[in-house]
Amino acid sequence: MIARASQSGFILVTKDESMEREWIGSVISAKARMILLTDGEGGIVHLAAALICAHDVIERLLLDNPTGPLIIKVNSHGDVTKIRGDAELRKRWDQLFQASVIRAKRSGNPVPRRAPEKRRPEAVRPTLPFPEVINKK
Repeated sequence: MIARASQSGFILVTKDESMEREWIGSVISAKARMILLTDGEGGIVHLAAALICAHDVIERLLLDNPTGPLIIKVNSHGDVTKIRGDAELRKRWDQLFQASVIRAKRSGNPVPRRAPEKRRPEAVRPTLPFPEVINKK
């Protein structure tokens, strides 16, 4: 999903802050550009207002970084709080990978292998049970 959106030239907008940690490998490998809204409490109106307030700054950052990878964090007041480019994302990914290796070693689990495109599987839509299960009473 991230790779297809990036190839199409779309900018990802999300309020899921775990994407920065769990999908960072996909963001780096797809060279995606993403706007991360960091207000967990606000509704859609507040998030839209934050994007409108930060529009000029976001537009300038996106024009300055046309290829990506790029993550722009915007808070609920419309302020850009953090910008992570290629070097910062790769450093963050190294830190997250190192932490996962340490956790695995401490718990006795196998050490994870480093593969940015397979850091976390793409979202899969839940499927409904087979029709015979639904129709039985």
